[in-house]
Amino acid sequence: MPLLGVSSVSNETLKQAGILDTLGISSDFKPSVPLIIRYGDKFVQAGTKLKPSETQREPELQFAPIDKDAGESETMYTIILTDPDDPSREDPRDAQYRHWLQQDIKPPSIEALTSSNDDSIRLQMSSTALTPYEGPYPPAKTSYHRYCFLLFAQPSTVAWSANEFDNAQEARGHWNAIQWADAKGLRLVGADYFLCQDDEQ
Repeated sequence: MPLLGVSSVSNETLKQAGILDTLGISSDFKPSVPLIIRYGDKFVQAGTKLKPSETQREPELQFAPIDKDAGESETMYTIILTDPDDPSREDPRDAQYRHWLQQDIKPPSIEALTSSNDDSIRLQMSSTALTPYEGPYPPAKTSYHRYCFLLFAQPSTVAWSANEFDNAQEARGHWNAIQWADAKGLRLVGADYFLCQDDEQ
């Protein structure tokens, strides 16, 4: 079954989870690109509960632009995974924590997706990730963290720096995904999230 057979998250779901408010996303934001995320055989769908041990490897992504007549097929994308609940939702003093930032993603065409009966179609990553993937490791004795995937459409030209970020673990916190994306001229087009808690809880 093609991955696009899975539905994407709604505006209301993101509101109810506090995602829009916490991340500083406009309250009228409506995802326009279905974003499909899978860890092994587990799909991320609006608050799926996953264990840290299930999310240590970079997930498989799938998406395709909806409006073929708007030139979207030539658009490159950026995916971000951010934790706004670091070290806890009750005390997010170190938020946000940047778990992943992969830029310059080229999706397959809608035609390729709809004509295939295979899940093996892959996105093309045209650049080394500005922030390599780091799996969740929520502290013990904290409530579920919301791990938020944000998909952005890139402008036709965008300047990346090889030294954009210090990706040491201690340097990934205290940043703001939306503010950074706005400064780069990126446009938010998709989002989803999962919940994760320490394996021992």
